[in-house]
Amino acid sequence: GINCVKYLDPFIPQLINVVDTCGDMVPSMRIDFIDQLCDLLEIIEQHTRTYVGPILVFIDKHWENELLSARLIKLLEKISIALRGEFSTILSQFLPRMVKMLRSDPSIGTHVHLFSAFVVFGPLIDNYLHMIFPEIVRLIGHNPDLNEKVLRTIQKLSKVHDLSSYIVQIIDKITDVLVSSKSSLYRLAVDCLCDIIINVGDLYMIFSENINKIINKENERQHTRYSSLIEELEEGRSGNFSEHLLNPVWRADPEWREDSENSCGMDEETIVTTIFEAWDTSNCLLGSDWIEWIRKLSIDLLQFSPSSSFRCCSLLAISHPPIADELFNVAFISMWNFLKNKHEIHNFVEQITMCMQNALNSNTIPHHVLRIVLDMVEFMEKSEMEVPFDIVLLGFLSQKCNAYAKSQHYKELEYQLITSKKRA
Repeated sequence: GINCVKYLDPFIPQLINVVDTCGDMVPSMRIDFIDQLCDLLEIIEQHTRTYVGPILVFIDKHWENELLSARLIKLLEKISIALRGEFSTILSQFLPRMVKMLRSDPSIGTHVHLFSAFVVFGPLIDNYLHMIFPEIVRLIGHNPDLNEKVLRTIQKLSKVHDLSSYIVQIIDKITDVLVSSKSSLYRLAVDCLCDIIINVGDLYMIFSENINKIINKENERQHTRYSSLIEELEEGRSGNFSEHLLNPVWRADPEWREDSENSCGMDEETIVTTIFEAWDTSNCLLGSDWIEWIRKLSIDLLQFSPSSSFRCCSLLAISHPPIADELFNVAFISMWNFLKNKHEIHNFVEQITMCMQNALNSNTIPHHVLRIVLDMVEFMEKSEMEVPFDIVLLGFLSQKCNAYAKSQHYKELEYQLITSKKRA
């Protein structure tokens, strides 16, 4: 944690030197080291300013390396969080390059990291918004895989910056989305319009008539938040909208509410894929692998949870891992119920059961990780959920972890099961 600061003076220069030189032989190692450096900067926070000089020299040297683009942007993002207002001078040096990258780099991953950085930079990019925002808006419709991310970025930027100078460009692009998109992106586009209305106020009334025709024509459902904002604009309440309309997670329409409450900035399919990948235990061979597996799984269950309350805890859990441990069981149940309602339950149970079975049968899994898994199984029982694991195995492993109360419980269940079979 933060106690490592006193050891960093000799360490960070050597780390940067290693990152600078190792990639010539093993490029993937350089990427891993940059990720570790980002994690370190997140830990030491304001102490980052002591080491900014050498880090910026490294970023400048490798900026043209396309393999490192996303990582270097992430590194700048971490520096900006640590330095806050002091980052403005550094931003002036790198922002033109970032805009150039936004225009020319076809990589979706790089674009996503750029969007994230622009949001994190916050008010610092006010003076450069004329360079950044038109390029972001231009990407709507440019690449179908980016449309959702661009719209969400515009929503986030609208909370901080005055977008009235770009209203024509925004409306033009969102109109295209409303006319041509499927329902999921359509709803997001209208949601984005709501945030634009709050941002530009009465200026939106110039476009409202045409947009209203498209919305009424394209979809029979009434978008309650949008309709309410238009009504308040017509009543002259621009700048004084009702509080419940300003809340970004508010939805009156049930379908909108579902999207908001279950949204973590990613589509549902991506969430499912990410969670299944987090559960995957096929690469866990050593004790350290199992420790990293349970750490990442604990964070992902919070970060991608359908519950906004759990998602709010994810950043705290990253900086204070015991939080993730404490919330592991309830976060798992929340995700289980979400996937159960959205997807074929048997497929989900089969995959999770296989991963958990690997964990329970492993000879290398540390006892404290195994205990976390056993606690989760016990929590499933208390939640009156079917436990898809062998009771005999659970009893044996509980005894192995010195969890004698659990072991006795499973032995009793085993006895009851054998007795009922004999009677039958």
